[in-house]
Amino acid sequence: MYQRHKIYPIQQILDIIEYKYAGCYSNKKKYIELDGVKVKITSARYGVFKNSIKCVCCGLEGSFFASEKSLYDNTDKYHFNLYGVKNNGDEVLFTKDHIIPVSKGGSNNFENFQTMCSECNNEKSNNIDNNIHDMINRYKNNINDIKKESNELNNRLKNHYLSVNNKLEKIYKLLKQYANKNDETAINILKQLNKYKGK
Repeated sequence: MYQRHKIYPIQQILDIIEYKYAGCYSNKKKYIELDGVKVKITSARYGVFKNSIKCVCCGLEGSFFASEKSLYDNTDKYHFNLYGVKNNGDEVLFTKDHIIPVSKGGSNNFENFQTMCSECNNEKSNNIDNNIHDMINRYKNNINDIKKESNELNNRLKNHYLSVNNKLEKIYKLLKQYANKNDETAINILKQLNKYKGK
């Protein structure tokens, strides 16, 4: 439960909040004075909202930000919460969801975050959606296909190099034969080739 101070338009808050990645101890929390209270403007959650204010599951969009603090918080510091409004008028809190839960090996990197309303987040719990499983499997299959194609390409290039090298060796031997017969053209070509080969 939260104690609300004031409601703000989406864009006004998106313009002032900043992304602070999880585990970033070098950057201290930043606060601003807004309408008589201190409000935190840095968090990983804010970065997710700056990327999208739409729930990835149900499609509900954020309608407003509210400066709030926990009912049990005795400090004078607030933070911004994003809310959407359902057709029946109920407010729904938005949150930062881990695409792959930390308990299932997911990271705290930005790439593993997505915007989700609290109702969908509670329903998802710490499960991985089937579409995420499919995405991971497709990714693994793509990696394997790329490795296979890369090996095939390397083999073709190797065979092509050997073929070209054999042809060049034959030409080189033929030029030496003509050079031994005092053929000026062959001698000049061999001189250039030897310079190129560093001889």
